[in-house]
Amino acid sequence: MSMRKLAPVILGIALSSIAIFSAAQQSLAPYVPSPRRVIERMLELAQVRSKDVVYDLGCGDGRIVITATKKYGAHAGGVDIDPEQIKESQADAKAAGVEKLVTFKLEDAMKGEREKLEQSRSSARKQLDTLIQKLSLDKKL
Repeated sequence: MSMRKLAPVILGIALSSIAIFSAAQQSLAPYVPSPRRVIERMLELAQVRSKDVVYDLGCGDGRIVITATKKYGAHAGGVDIDPEQIKESQADAKAAGVEKLVTFKLEDAMKGEREKLEQSRSSARKQLDTLIQKLSLDKKL
């Protein structure tokens, strides 16, 4: 399957800046915002287009979701467990003029998305390895 067709899976897992620990821990990494230039490059590598849907689990302030929508016209959604992050994401989306194209949900990504993550983990890992190799070889970052 092409990188283009797996873009939503890759974005949902790789671009969200989520670290998924061992199954026993079932916890997420602390929120650390991705630098804007990294977000731009990741979305470019994923070849996001207006017909795509981008998911960001652990979306924090929503910058990946908002950038994907504003720059590429994609519909996008973010999930975060922190109500303050969701409020900030919604306010930022409104300020960017993309609030009708994005959805932010207050939810524990590990509970709400667990089944989807389990189903796509194997395939996504292979694609994530490919993406990491491309990022490692790209001297622009």
